[in-house]
Amino acid sequence: MNQKQVICYVILALMFILAGSSNEIPDTCVDRIFVPLHGANWSFHYAGIFLMIIIYTCFKQLNLQKENAFFKTRWRRIIATFLFLNLSTHTANLTVQLYKSFSSDLSSIYLNRQESHVSVNGRETELKLEGQLELKNCSNEEQWFYLTITMPTFVEEAVGMKDVIINQAFNLPAKTKQRITIDETFNIQMSPYYSFNSNAYEYTLFNEKSEIIFKGSFDQYLFH
Repeated sequence: MNQKQVICYVILALMFILAGSSNEIPDTCVDRIFVPLHGANWSFHYAGIFLMIIIYTCFKQLNLQKENAFFKTRWRRIIATFLFLNLSTHTANLTVQLYKSFSSDLSSIYLNRQESHVSVNGRETELKLEGQLELKNCSNEEQWFYLTITMPTFVEEAVGMKDVIINQAFNLPAKTKQRITIDETFNIQMSPYYSFNSNAYEYTLFNEKSEIIFKGSFDQYLFH
């Protein structure tokens, strides 16, 4: 193995890490380094493009150093790039769950963002929250907690509420995945009708001993 091959493998290992994210923050590591560009009502995530170009270039260079059937043609390198990114994301999720399994407090809870969402609907003097969170207790101990939902800025301005505390205690048995249903109604002072459905709200799980915060998407908070 020559020096160029070693450099390529080191870069690929770094890209593998940067393509992942922690469960508490939805943005990938590379997005936190190369911050997306934002306008009045748009955002551009260029970091992912850099990531794909670098990975593709490494595969191409590895094939030049030693011909490899997986990287021999352009289309194979493109497919390998997407498979690499998909594998890194999946591996990052499994790694996070493994890390959380060593915790004994609320830090052991994993949020499946793809299966979690909240809908906020306001009409006249009523605010209704509906949705569900898919949570997994990765520890060997039962976890109980209360839930606070932090509103995006535009909802906060409309209803005059920032943090909504769900008036219910939740329990997650050890090593269990469970969907929590949210169905709450609040009285508000505003009258216009509005509706917002997203998986980008910020969720805080807390009890007497600890808390964990799952941040919302920066784009959703900024542009709505």
